[in-house]
Amino acid sequence: MISILLGTGFEETEGVTLYDILKRAGLDVRLVSVGDSLEVWSARKLRVLCDHRIQEVFDMPHEALVIPGGMGGVRSLMASAEAKELARKLAGEGCLLAAICAGPMVLDAFGLLEGREYTCYPGVEEEIRSGRYAGGDLVWDEPLLTGTCPGTAGLFGMKLAELLTSPSIAKKIGMDWYGGDLG
Repeated sequence: MISILLGTGFEETEGVTLYDILKRAGLDVRLVSVGDSLEVWSARKLRVLCDHRIQEVFDMPHEALVIPGGMGGVRSLMASAEAKELARKLAGEGCLLAAICAGPMVLDAFGLLEGREYTCYPGVEEEIRSGRYAGGDLVWDEPLLTGTCPGTAGLFGMKLAELLTSPSIAKKIGMDWYGGDLG
């Protein structure tokens, strides 16, 4: 299972795009609310109905944990003791962790960037205290994938799909998404 953690104010382009691409890859993807309600509002007031509250996914086997950006969502996640506990538990199990835009701030706050290379939304690196900022659109420092911004959410999702399935499946999704061969 792949959990996409959503807190109030998440970046909808990232959360919804990643959900879409991973579902197209045939993966078991769940939207997980870090609040008391299954309903979560995005940065631009898109209402999303999540599959689970965070407490419900602790004992489920995970392949990946995904953290979209959006400062409101990031702050919601950083304030969630359950999100911290889940992220640390999954990191300890060697689970793939993925964070895009301001999402790496969550990993930093949870102590999961130490000794890792990452990228993030330009300027957010000034708020991050651990890890090594590498810049660029995507950084893969196994088992951590980080991405830059909403504009790279498609590429970020394709890389996630590739890592969790195969290059051929990611290429097929890319052809569907972008209407041509990605190379």
